Amino acid sequence: MLHTIRYHPLKYYIHAFLTIITESTNHQPYLSFIKTQEQYLLRNYKISGDGCYILECKFPSNERMNEFLEALNEYANYKLSIVIDKS
Repeated sequence: MLHTIRYHPLKYYIHAFLTIITESTNHQPYLSFIKTQEQYLLRNYKISGDGCYILECKFPSNERMNEFLEALNEYANYKLSIVIDKS
């Protein structure tokens, strides 16, 4: 299932993908949290395999990304991949 998120174009410098791993089968707390973070979110894909979701994000700074990740960690664990270059 694809969840489309409204994207607010600001200056973003860090493009990241997060593999989201939830401990619980109840994903509603995670889904409610990301709705409050729409300014950073591009897409949230529900997946099979390694994790429950892949979250595509853009952040204006490392500090904002770190704040987001610390808040996210209240709802889920994650693996972070940062985009280095687009081909």
